[in-house]
Amino acid sequence: MDRFFFLDARRFWKGLSPIVAATVLAVAGCEEKVPPKAPPPQVQVAAARLMDMPLEIRTIGTVEPIQSVTLRAQVGGYLGEIFFGEGQEVTAGQRLFQLDPRTYNAQQKVSEGALEQTRAQLANAEYQLRHGENLFKQQFISEETLENLRAAARSLKATVQAQAAALERAQLDRQFTLISAPFTGRMGRWLAFKGDLVQANQTQLATLNQMRPIDVRISIPEKDLPTVRRAMASGETPVRAAQAEAGAEPANGTLNFVDNAVDEHTGSIVVKARFDNEDERLWPGQFVDVTIQVGVREGATVVPAVALQTGQLGEYVWVNDGENKALNRPVKTGPTRGGITIINEGLRPGEKVVVDGHVRVAPGIAVRIEKEVTFGDGAS
Repeated sequence: MDRFFFLDARRFWKGLSPIVAATVLAVAGCEEKVPPKAPPPQVQVAAARLMDMPLEIRTIGTVEPIQSVTLRAQVGGYLGEIFFGEGQEVTAGQRLFQLDPRTYNAQQKVSEGALEQTRAQLANAEYQLRHGENLFKQQFISEETLENLRAAARSLKATVQAQAAALERAQLDRQFTLISAPFTGRMGRWLAFKGDLVQANQTQLATLNQMRPIDVRISIPEKDLPTVRRAMASGETPVRAAQAEAGAEPANGTLNFVDNAVDEHTGSIVVKARFDNEDERLWPGQFVDVTIQVGVREGATVVPAVALQTGQLGEYVWVNDGENKALNRPVKTGPTRGGITIINEGLRPGEKVVVDGHVRVAPGIAVRIEKEVTFGDGAS
């Protein structure tokens, strides 16, 4: 039995040896094979450059008309006619509403008649006074009688003045039955309709807003007030107002008003910009994105805004060190406009920064520049 076990074991190891040998060779082959190195990441770069960059304040503004009025009648009566359509543009002096004028026509005629009657009485009283003065000179009447004639003439003269004023008031009331546009603008919806009884100085008829030109009201932090005042003192201060609609062309205006006090509750101050608004792009009550240009920084070092990255220690850029290696460079930035950012510290003109491929970059690793892009115009 021992001999049988020995022979069987020898057959086992003899059959196993080729497999073991192959396994050992395979392992040895794996240890000797070195995997190829990964190619350096491809990036796109842009060279920092000098540009004249506008200095801007960006905020939100509200469009508001320079003039806005809710029309009411100065006299009461039934609304007889409406001469405009809702939302229609009207010009200064254009007829808008007409109240029933018949009552006021009659009142005017009554006042005219009363005045004419009193004027006739006054003319007679003045004649009697002149005649009385002659009689008094001839001592045919007493001084008391003469004074009575004078008092009667003065009383009628005062009555004429009062009735003339009453007639003028009646004429005005008649004119007030016609409501006209006080300025050129756009009407809102009707707030009263034909046949409505209009109460004097109470019933709202419609709202009129001036559309051209138009203002945008802006609240800015009080810390920006000195900058804005300096900009206005040096000349026109351009303002752009853009609607929320994507791709909408901004309207261009000029800052023209600074309020006389800072709001102590919010720490902000109201300024206004005026826009021609010939195309009525801006609409009362609308919120718009506002950019106030308060100056120009000449010869600023700038890079594309996409080059900037943010880490735990602040903003930084990946800089090509000249040997196609990436270096992490902390920077201090200024304002951004049109996708271009001012670099206040940390970068010199001509240094190349990574603008695409950041996620594949690590400090000190080699990179392959796929493309050098240009940006901005009007290089300085």
